Amino acid sequence: MTTGRLDTLRAWFGRLLVSSVIIAAGVVIASLSTTSSAPMMTTALTAPTTLSAPDVDSARLGANTPTGAAVAALTGPRPADAIALIPAGFAEEMGYRPVLIDGVPANPDGGCSSPIAMPMSFDAPCKTHDLGYDLLRYGALTGSPLGPWARESLDGQLSTRMHASCVDDGCQTAADLADAGVGANSRRQGDGVPVTETDSQIVTSTLRMIWAPVSHAAGVLGTAPGRATAAALLAVVALHLRRRSRPLALGPWSPRWSWFAVRPRPAVFSAITRRRVPARDGQRTPFSKAKTTA
Repeated sequence: MTTGRLDTLRAWFGRLLVSSVIIAAGVVIASLSTTSSAPMMTTALTAPTTLSAPDVDSARLGANTPTGAAVAALTGPRPADAIALIPAGFAEEMGYRPVLIDGVPANPDGGCSSPIAMPMSFDAPCKTHDLGYDLLRYGALTGSPLGPWARESLDGQLSTRMHASCVDDGCQTAADLADAGVGANSRRQGDGVPVTETDSQIVTSTLRMIWAPVSHAAGVLGTAPGRATAAALLAVVALHLRRRSRPLALGPWSPRWSWFAVRPRPAVFSAITRRRVPARDGQRTPFSKAKTTA
């Protein structure tokens, strides 16, 4: 491997270590804030509470309700059966009656909500997805909200149908983008009932979603293995910075294999500026020419 490639790899390795330090610092700060709030959280959790059966199994909340049965059928192997399971008051409450499009129940007035144009083949899957979201809203309005399983099933069905409708790579890319957007929006709303939000609510929920992994990492850092890992990372960074501050002289026995060694580079700058730099201490630089005798 050439010297130039080694220098490039060392530079990238240094950037990686610096980035790790920044991330570790953020995790440490989050850990301190989490630790300081632990007594309040403990007090809240130890307070006497009474959980009902649906609350205990919140992941499958509402699965046995009429709305839950309709969503389960809509996302199941025989989605056409969901038409007969639509709750009686759905049409009056939501303002339309579901219809069959390509053999799958759908909202006739629905469509893909996207800032960019989507392939026409996505229209039917999006209308079915809209119907599913309206079922989630109807369940919440009638006092039978559905758990995260319902929204996750509807999003998964949309992704599967969009990809299945594609015949070229461009369409597959559009399906990937739509899938990522829908998934991020659902996670931001906690896989709950789809609601209309203000700009400030969208920003707040997005920041909360981004901060969640940092809070989780802070909890891990609060354990003994987490602190040991952070200490090891900081030790590696300190060693790297120490070796960078002590340049090694060029010579026949210099440790060229060291990933942390940084040697003087006068020859590099001379190559860029096209000026020759004399060798130091009788040593030849990589770009210096050998002296010739008459």
